[in-house]
Amino acid sequence: MVVAEVGAVAEGLPGAATSPSEHTEFAAAVVQQAGRLLLDVRSHEEGAHEEGSAPSGTALGDLGRRWAELLIRNRLMTSFPGDAVVCGTPADGRGGRGCRDDRRTWLVVPLDDERAYGRPGSPYWAVHLALREPGLGVTAAAVAVPALCSVVTSTGPRSLWHHPGRPPGTALVLLHDGERGRAVATALAGKAPLRPRPVASAGARTVAVVDGTADVCLHTGAEAGEGTAVGAVAEASGLRAIRLADLGTVPGAAEGDVLLCRAHLADALHRALASSRGRLARTE
Repeated sequence: MVVAEVGAVAEGLPGAATSPSEHTEFAAAVVQQAGRLLLDVRSHEEGAHEEGSAPSGTALGDLGRRWAELLIRNRLMTSFPGDAVVCGTPADGRGGRGCRDDRRTWLVVPLDDERAYGRPGSPYWAVHLALREPGLGVTAAAVAVPALCSVVTSTGPRSLWHHPGRPPGTALVLLHDGERGRAVATALAGKAPLRPRPVASAGARTVAVVDGTADVCLHTGAEAGEGTAVGAVAEASGLRAIRLADLGTVPGAAEGDVLLCRAHLADALHRALASSRGRLARTE
């Protein structure tokens, strides 16, 4: 059943692209198709799990990742047989381990985050795809959060529901990875009115800021730096980056850690965090 689905979702995707805009269209279509497959796999396996015959949790996450990677690799090999393909996780940074700088390379994160995917009903997981070209960096990228029907690309948001916002004067929502980022987020919340919330997926954190569900997200340099899908779509969506290194000493922070926030908040947020006086709240 799943094997048939891999072939079915490849139908209707754009053909081989030749320009950055066409590469972006291609990437957007592929992450959406991989997302659809992941939703179908999870729905099918959760139904079978109720009968005691299917994986769940970590095992389901591993299964979903392998199927999504198979679909994406198949599509890339068909459309761009001369290009390199590197799969990894957001924590691997610029496309994962073994990535070369002298060859066109597709950087694939087939499932970010496997644990969230394995939790019934959790929408906070994503699919990333980016093209990095020698001497140019990332020229096309797309990140999808399939369970929320959201797609953001290196030319801006595509399919996105915009959150209506919270009342003026309320604390800004700061998303972090729930692990090392928890201590950093807590320290930042002590400097400015920020309400930390854990979302492990780097892609889902970024899309949440783009659509207004959250105001700020915390990333490592590997997750959102130059040469990553997250970094490319964040820049295209108008998000601003604040380097934690520019804020003085932040307990738990590491070199390269960065906050991504909506542009109208950036200057005030930077001032509040740098001064430690914390006079900042959401104004729109």
